[in-house]
Amino acid sequence: MGMFHQSIASFQSDTAGIVAQELHEELELYGDMLDLILSGAGQSPLATASVDGEVKSAILMLIARAVNDFEACRHLITRGLAEQLYIPLRDAVECAGLIVLFLVNDDRALRWMSDLRQYEPGSVRALLREQGFDFPEYALYSALSNLAHCNLLGAVTQVSEHQFGADTVSRVYRFGGYRNLPWLRLEMCLLLGCMWLMLRGSLAQAVKSFEGDFSGWWERVVALRGRLLALGVNWTEEPPDGPTVSESRVSVELRLFDFGLLDRNLGIIP
Repeated sequence: MGMFHQSIASFQSDTAGIVAQELHEELELYGDMLDLILSGAGQSPLATASVDGEVKSAILMLIARAVNDFEACRHLITRGLAEQLYIPLRDAVECAGLIVLFLVNDDRALRWMSDLRQYEPGSVRALLREQGFDFPEYALYSALSNLAHCNLLGAVTQVSEHQFGADTVSRVYRFGGYRNLPWLRLEMCLLLGCMWLMLRGSLAQAVKSFEGDFSGWWERVVALRGRLLALGVNWTEEPPDGPTVSESRVSVELRLFDFGLLDRNLGIIP
């Protein structure tokens, strides 16, 4: 291993230890959310299950992909590479849209399975709206796309500036990660916020379509809200009429940057 690579690996290992100690509440909530996703799908890691039809198979594949996207995000955050999570998180949003589309239109799921048909997120939303449906996670897609691309907005977080006197500015280019706990906590909350939206939106609709105790599962999802509030994610919502998704309203405010570079208020109707 090269000297500089070894230095970066050591730095990331140290960062992982700090994150595990300082963000234990966030990581514990992440684990509980992941368990809910798996139990709702009737799955466990590396489980083998009988599948009733190609549509359910397509949906389970998408849920598995979304879970692995979340796991990629967690690994990036714990290694201090939080700025790189936007690509897998955006991919999870794409999975959410396809899950809802296939639930309301079996034919499109079959075409996706048999013809390698691709659906762009904007097209998915348009198709759903034509049928009177939507998926709330799409509200995050544009912001995540801006951050995932190699532009100034996505790259500026790799640099920090320090002022020395009136005329001197020092720039530090962060090769190998960004070791700033408030920043990592903010990005962890972004991940948890996206997972919460999927639990309340596309995943809830999928779980409701499967045979099982949806009411009990839904109560466990709703119970997570208080823990999210305690982490500083600002949520307000109108109480839903029972364990349904379509009748609930969720309003979300996610601050992606503590310096106000991007501040979005999302009004969402699942």
